[in-house]
Amino acid sequence: MNPNGRVPALEDPNTGLTLWESGAIIEYLLDTYDVGKTLSPTSTEQKWQAKCWMHFQMSGQGPYYGQRAWFVLV
Repeated sequence: MNPNGRVPALEDPNTGLTLWESGAIIEYLLDTYDVGKTLSPTSTEQKWQAKCWMHFQMSGQGPYYGQRAWFVLV
């Protein structure tokens, strides 16, 4: 599903949409399924703090976990 042949990737069975970038997946899941806003930030400060952590995950943790999965499983 991922053009890089790695993780993460998501195919939503409810919509048929396929996504393969962790930040896009996070934003999609929140936008699509957190209708009650129980996980989504409600204030401007919380919104930007959440984005900081999301970008931290995408640029730091994500690549390392993806590399580990690739080399361990393949």
